[in-house]
Amino acid sequence: MLDSAIAGPHAEEVLDSLTLGHRIRRLRLDAPLTLAQLAESVGSATSHLSSLENGKREAKLSELQSIARALGVGLDALISGEAPTGRAALKIALARAQSGPLFAALGIPPLPLRAGHVLGRSEPRDYAEFLTQRVETNYLAAALLIPEADAVTFLHRAKERRELAVEDLRDAFAVSYETAAHRFTNLATEHLGIPVHFLKVSPAGVLSKAYENDSVQFPRDALGAVEGQLVCRQWSARQVFDEPDRFSPYHQYTDKPTGTYWCTSRIESGTGGDFSISVGTPFAHVKWFRGRETTRRGTSSCPDPACCRTAPDALTRRWAGRARPQARIHASLLATLPTESFPGVDQTQVLGFLERHSPRP
Repeated sequence: MLDSAIAGPHAEEVLDSLTLGHRIRRLRLDAPLTLAQLAESVGSATSHLSSLENGKREAKLSELQSIARALGVGLDALISGEAPTGRAALKIALARAQSGPLFAALGIPPLPLRAGHVLGRSEPRDYAEFLTQRVETNYLAAALLIPEADAVTFLHRAKERRELAVEDLRDAFAVSYETAAHRFTNLATEHLGIPVHFLKVSPAGVLSKAYENDSVQFPRDALGAVEGQLVCRQWSARQVFDEPDRFSPYHQYTDKPTGTYWCTSRIESGTGGDFSISVGTPFAHVKWFRGRETTRRGTSSCPDPACCRTAPDALTRRWAGRARPQARIHASLLATLPTESFPGVDQTQVLGFLERHSPRP
């Protein structure tokens, strides 16, 4: 146990080995030092420091002083009772809950603090492994929230009634619409025989997530990446932002270069603002979905710039040499550089705005 010399206002906080361990790990990574490097600096075994970081051992004052010196911080930085990050706070709360008598009475094994343990993965060695594990972890989270067996049974019954709807899956398992849409795309093709696509789009039309196995053409950059590209303004993922009713699902048929697709879209809100979540399927499979009776239609020839990226000739001539728009930083970084004069700028939107607000003779 820690030396009594630390007694005082920090005493209870210091005795919290979980928080102490997370703070040591955070400060070590910020240094940056490996566990072996820190162990060598303080003259301790790597396994001992690992146990400290994992909250499995209590530290002596002399150890903490050595660790603080090696990390170049004051002792207070280690013994603070505040978790170093929000993620660490959640891990600490989970560990505390699982160590209590109420959890023990449930008779179930503790959940690991890192999803990689469940997946049988070690700490990622490089960025590629990190991204792979992140995708696997997201899939695991969806599988835990919406178990496959129950979800497939639920979806089969809905398909038999020709009443497939993402919002029903959301309500049945008490998850967010985005989580339900993700899970639906995971299960629809393999278990229902329905090809689908999924996309998450900002109000400006910037694509942040996408998946397809139904041959729909997402916008791509020169390297084939879809993240950060602008979605056609005729797609339901953007049309839904013009819909005043944000409580009802938005359905639309769109004629695209690879065929006619039906999509259902909904606007959600997060810490970064509003975004739309859309799930779509080819026309041949829409018979299984609720909302197939919609009369909304759209036509898209994207990636042809003449579809919606190039302003109409009349507008272009009228404002030639009289407008010089500039993209926001994030838009110019994320969006594909177009062939127009102003990278990252949607000329149709800009010139249309000027036309609507220009003085009339």
